[in-house]
Amino acid sequence: MPITRKTPVGPILTAIQAQIVLNTGLPPERVALLGRHQGPPAFQGDQDVWVQPGNLIPDPPQDQGSGRVAPVMRRIIVVAARTRLALDMSDRDDSLLTDLSLGHMYLEEAIANSLQHFLPRALDATGDNLLWEPMRLVPYQEPTDPEAPQGPQWEETRLAFEIAYVLYLNTGALLL
Repeated sequence: MPITRKTPVGPILTAIQAQIVLNTGLPPERVALLGRHQGPPAFQGDQDVWVQPGNLIPDPPQDQGSGRVAPVMRRIIVVAARTRLALDMSDRDDSLLTDLSLGHMYLEEAIANSLQHFLPRALDATGDNLLWEPMRLVPYQEPTDPEAPQGPQWEETRLAFEIAYVLYLNTGALLL
């Protein structure tokens, strides 16, 4: 029976990245982890995805009950899907949104399908859960100064997922 493993966020992000690659069919180099807060880099493909973790948010009821032994932390993971498809007339986006192979809505829905209620597991023999509870889609709040896509033929959507995991903290004596 798997348990929830104390873990840093790195293996969780790697599992999220792999899950997106598996369910969207995008090559791994088009699904990037992004830590910078200066806007996404200029990718080279017609479709790409970037995954950006937010700040740690302590879970107060869990924190009060477990302290440093099993601290449950939450983060918002923003997943951005970008599509470039210049097949439409200048005043329409029919193909950009609905093309069966490169349509933006299909990419967005493939990401939601791959991550909604996703519960990554450790890759070792234990198969322990890396999350306290499955990922869930939450409302995304647009930044007050959003970055514009790279050009008029680009479409971008950002999805926000909440993760909760048990952060590994040293429970031994603290040095002051």
